[in-house]
Amino acid sequence: MGIPTQPDWVTQIRNKPFVDTRQYLTGSNTGGIQEAINFLGTGGGVVYVGAMATVSQSITFPASGSICIVGQGRSKKMVDRASSFTSGDLFYINGGNCVVQFSNIWVGNGFGFVSSGAAVRTNNRMVNTVFRNCTFTWGEYCLRSTNGAGLEVYDSLIGINDTTFRPMAGISVEGPTALVGPPISNVYLSNVQVLTAAKTDPNVVFFGVRLWNVDGAVLSNVTATGFTAFSLYGSDGNFVANIWMMNPSVDAAGARSLWIDTDSSVGSFVGNVQVVGGHLSGSLGQGVLIGHTGGTLSFSKVRISGCDIALNGLAGVGIACPVTGETTLLLANNNIVQNAFTNAAYSGVHAEAAVSGVVIEGNTISNTGGIGQQQYGINFVSTGSGVIEGNDLSTNATGPVNFGGAFTGVLQANKGIDDVIPSAVTSAATITIPANPTVRVSGTTNVTAINGGWIGRKVTLYKTDATSITVMGYTLAQNKSLVLTNVDGTNTGWF
Repeated sequence: MGIPTQPDWVTQIRNKPFVDTRQYLTGSNTGGIQEAINFLGTGGGVVYVGAMATVSQSITFPASGSICIVGQGRSKKMVDRASSFTSGDLFYINGGNCVVQFSNIWVGNGFGFVSSGAAVRTNNRMVNTVFRNCTFTWGEYCLRSTNGAGLEVYDSLIGINDTTFRPMAGISVEGPTALVGPPISNVYLSNVQVLTAAKTDPNVVFFGVRLWNVDGAVLSNVTATGFTAFSLYGSDGNFVANIWMMNPSVDAAGARSLWIDTDSSVGSFVGNVQVVGGHLSGSLGQGVLIGHTGGTLSFSKVRISGCDIALNGLAGVGIACPVTGETTLLLANNNIVQNAFTNAAYSGVHAEAAVSGVVIEGNTISNTGGIGQQQYGINFVSTGSGVIEGNDLSTNATGPVNFGGAFTGVLQANKGIDDVIPSAVTSAATITIPANPTVRVSGTTNVTAINGGWIGRKVTLYKTDATSITVMGYTLAQNKSLVLTNVDGTNTGWF
């Protein structure tokens, strides 16, 4: 699934009626736009906004046909909201299969506060609504699609200019909130800027781009800000799936750059999400937050690769609730650096609950050269399973990795672990060893249990002083090594 060919506007409007709104200005509450649409009817055609249109009521469209709203370029505002029009959608496209397109137009909101409504709202649609080379500035939602077809937005600027603290979004695509129909599909955003305030009020759900219960979306070169810049969410037994984000960019967000989550309803899940080559930085919270609402999150094939995830206040990648599934999460070839600058208790990759099927490979996860305070490169506070291989985990504040519970899987070929021999561990009946493949041991006490193992872990113990001891029943003498493998994840299962 890729970005479709942009609409050929010349072909689509060729031989269609062309109506200038200036002929309907007198007595119009919509600057002549509604009258021009009504004149074209289901036969369709082009509405040219030839004069500034101050709108004081919602503009609607026929159930069928093809209407193209054309302005005088995205840098010249031609449609504005009247000060008396404080509630309601400016353009409202409800039901039907009328092909509606906006091209080369600036729709603005010169009066700031809008109690409710969107600049363009589509609902129960059978066909996509298309925007090309547009500017929309509004006060609650700019572009909003609910319970139907998706949106196509190309080469456009979307902005929220309301300073109040209310739920809102620059672009919001919302599928059914219950199992009354399939998720919305066919969402395409290409070369789009969504500029909203990076608000920090934790009681406000405020989004740059929000995709809820969406199955099938491509976002290419989209820049967003907000309390949450990008939100992917499955709810009420529905799902968000088949999402492809290429080069998403966030430089500031009040809470998080990318939030992937579901509610706790049976059947809600996230699947086949790919984020490639993004810049997810500058958030006061996490660069990427997976889970937040509680419960176990059902995941399948969420892949984040080639991204800069840096200078975020908390974790670079935070996992906030248990996640399960086959190849749950792949983090590959990312630059996860200098995070946790507001709270040193967080790590580059920070899993607060049990996770399974996580693959972390080829990343740089460090504090090198900046203000970051990442506690660990990778911190699994609870149990975990997966593969951690080929990463640079050096220069984190406390250490490269930490496992708060049992870990099952592969940990190998990581800089900061495999190339480092830590300080000697003093022998005792039970010792705790770091994750390094070679560990030095000193002292005279025999060892009968070793913490720090996981199923399949292999470690080489090396004796640094003269007295021989036994470790798990095997003799370890000075300048000799002993290779042990953990077979069951317990502290006595070493052979």
